[in-house]
Amino acid sequence: MRSILALGVICLLLVVLVSSTAQPDDRPAAGGPAPTTRVTIAPPTTFITQPLRDDGYPDYIAALNEVISAGVTLENNAAIPLLRAFGPAMLLDDTRPTFFAMLGIDPLPLEGDYLTDFEAYREQALAQAKEADDGNVVDPQHRQRLDEAYNQALERPWGADEFPVLAAWIESNAEPLQRIHEASRRSRYYAPLIAGSGSGDAMVMSILLPVLQELRDAARLLKIRAMLRIHEGKLEAAWEDLFAIHRLSRLAGQDPTLIGALVAIAIDSVAIQGDTALAADPRLQEPLARTMLSNLKTLASPASVVEKLNTAERFMYLDSVCAVASGRVGLSELAGDGSGEAFGWIARFASAVLVNWDVSLRMGNQWYDRLVAAANLPTHAQRNEAFAEINADTRKLSAELRTTKTALYGLLAPRAVISRQLGNVFVSLLLPAVSSAMDAENRSTALTRLNTLSLALTVYRTEHGDYPESLSELENEFDDLPTDPFSGETFRYRREDDGFVIYSVGPNLRDNDGKVYYLDETPEGRGANRQEWDDFRIRFPAEPEE
Repeated sequence: MRSILALGVICLLLVVLVSSTAQPDDRPAAGGPAPTTRVTIAPPTTFITQPLRDDGYPDYIAALNEVISAGVTLENNAAIPLLRAFGPAMLLDDTRPTFFAMLGIDPLPLEGDYLTDFEAYREQALAQAKEADDGNVVDPQHRQRLDEAYNQALERPWGADEFPVLAAWIESNAEPLQRIHEASRRSRYYAPLIAGSGSGDAMVMSILLPVLQELRDAARLLKIRAMLRIHEGKLEAAWEDLFAIHRLSRLAGQDPTLIGALVAIAIDSVAIQGDTALAADPRLQEPLARTMLSNLKTLASPASVVEKLNTAERFMYLDSVCAVASGRVGLSELAGDGSGEAFGWIARFASAVLVNWDVSLRMGNQWYDRLVAAANLPTHAQRNEAFAEINADTRKLSAELRTTKTALYGLLAPRAVISRQLGNVFVSLLLPAVSSAMDAENRSTALTRLNTLSLALTVYRTEHGDYPESLSELENEFDDLPTDPFSGETFRYRREDDGFVIYSVGPNLRDNDGKVYYLDETPEGRGANRQEWDDFRIRFPAEPEE
């Protein structure tokens, strides 16, 4: 793609040389005022008309901040206790004053009782072991054993006598964990969106999401403590940690970006794995099981990919086009090509004379409208078909851009054709891989519903002494039984010895008897049937994670 954009810049150079006088009506009159912008500020083009930057172009970062901060207060914003748990070191130095001012609180000191991640604590433990051994070299396997302990503590209940370093790590983070719990009980999440440069030339694509990155580590720490509490028989406390992770996932899902949605989905999967370990514990009694089920029913739906497409992802595209049109960013800089220095002045002149930037903006909105419409189709099969058509069209578009014929045609093409070809470059470069994100959302929805059903089955066991023979026996727990988001039908369920397996048929819509390619063996090993064994399942008793 970089070579495509470089070729585009060179073509613009040649077009300027051979046709710089061919479009007199498109230039400002001699001595007249220059136009405020090279784009039309209107919904069909820029999508938003306010707020505007000093140069007259839409301020998409400010618009996003307005959307996600609406209704947020100091009392309901989860980002505030999260910052007090994590500390400000995650923020770039030049962004901290603006970040805290937008958040509405005084800047936090760099040093404080903040959360210590496992990697940092592990190194402290290794340094202490070396010092205790009079500076001798520590067993090189020590670090590996600590990492293995961390991974095992994420997968199953464990005891402090088994992994004492992990127990000490959890104890050292008691205060930050309390603040994270406080954050999880709040209803809104607003961490100001600030681009990495912190300058007026910042773009949506350079926005940093430091709090979200820390949230993933916090979710793992909460799960590890929940697994310790399960081992110790503190089941209510374990559920408090796991339900906090679920709530943090919903808060992360309020971030407007596609990355935010994927982080929220990942966080929720951490909690679901812990729920299974707790629900399968034979000491679990009916009151707590019912509390767990009731709590899960209060959660909002998982993060929506469609919402992100219509906000940050669309804004990222439009902001990029406006940045190039205004000259804030060179065309080749946007693609990381590096040829902008050589042809910068020519590209700026060409953008004023030869390109109708409204074309690129309208094309982007049309593509995003098409993506949103596909994502909103009612069934997985319909969405799959629509996304397959979109992917085929974008592949065709990219292939055409790579041909020499297309590039050479641009040398003599009229302004309308040049503008459309440039729009195709932007679409090829910036359109997100939505089908993959939608698959992640569907998997998350399937696992969320499976988790709720597995808790309902657990409640049934605590009341009747065994699991039911059919999901129909759970109808009293739901207005409507949760359905498989892939097939639209009831989830598959069967009893197995002293437990059960409940599963979704997965994206291929074929019932593979609950087989999962990364869990189940074939003669060729795990993973061999990736396309065939794509079911999603929860099994009791719980099975080890992979």
